[in-house]
Order: sequence, then C-alpha cells, then structure tokens
Amino acid sequence: SKMLAMESMRLFAENIVECVENGKNAEARGNMAIASLLGGLAISHSPTTLPHIIGQCLSGWVDAPHGGSLAVCLAQVIRWTLPNGQSEFAQIARVIAPELAGVSDAEAAEALPDIIDKLFVRIMGNQRVTMKTYGMDENRADEFAEFIFHNYQKDMSNYPLSGDFDFRYLGNKGLSDWYMDCPIDYLKIS
Repeated sequence: SKMLAMESMRLFAENIVECVENGKNAEARGNMAIASLLGGLAISHSPTTLPHIIGQCLSGWVDAPHGGSLAVCLAQVIRWTLPNGQSEFAQIARVIAPELAGVSDAEAAEALPDIIDKLFVRIMGNQRVTMKTYGMDENRADEFAEFIFHNYQKDMSNYPLSGDFDFRYLGNKGLSDWYMDCPIDYLKIS
C-alpha cells in the first residue's frame, strides 16, 4: 500500500493547484481522480494515520468537509511526529517537491510541513483554514480529545495497536496547546 500512497501523493501534488485554478482541465481532474482512487486503495490495506483520525472526528464534530478537516491538522501532526518518522516524511517531501532530491533526509522531512502549509493556503484561496474556521470551540478541547480517542479505538479494532498512545493525552495534556499555541498560527483557534 506504500507504493499506492506515494503515487497518489505525487499525482495530488502535481495536479491539485491546476484543478483548483482551472477546473476545466480534464487531464488534471482525471489525474486527481486516479490519485483519489489510489489513496483509497492504500488506506483500504492499512490503518489510517493520526491526521485522518483527527480529521474524521473534526468532520463529525463541526460539519467540516473531509479534505478540509485533514488540511487543518496535517502539517502540525507532521511537525509533532517528525522525530519518529523522519525517513518516511523525507520520502513524501521528495515526492511532493522533487527539488529536495539532493538534500538530507532531515532537511527534506523538516521542509514537509511548510510545503504542505503553503500548498493548502494556495488551494484555499490564499487563506488559512483553521479548526476555528469550521466552528471548533477551544473550551471543548478535552471533550474533543475524548471523542478522538473513542473513534480511534473503533477504527483500530481490526488492527493490532502499535504502542499505547492514548488520544486523551491530546486533551488532558493540551489539545488546545497543540492547535492553538503551536509555533505557527495555522491551527490556532484565535
């Protein structure tokens, strides 16, 4: 499923801006359809990752569109998990930004969140879309973290857990810090 995911990301990166800026480009739209198909096939063979779980829960919590709900948390989750996935993030960065082919894994991986931030801002009409944009209330951070935790347990019931990560950590240790006080304002509610 990794090969499918990487090709899906490549097609997405090469075509999303053209689709947004020129929706009549049939070739770019066709490539986005293939990217969507490949992404779906990839996640049908392996569990989704943290941004997907948070985004899925955000969509249900505040009626955010699925893609938008992933966009508001993806770059920050990558920043948060960078120390544990440097090699994988470097591969993704090079797929999305081939000009990173000659840099170290550390440099490529560290560049990925900013690349994603800039891409999402561009395709959202040069504006930052945040959890607040979709109606998230910072006073409900603990409750939202609990919601994520329970949905994660349901989603992962068919997969062995790799570790003992508790999504309630996001609430009682500062989900609000995570998306309101992160180094960039991309996920801030205020």
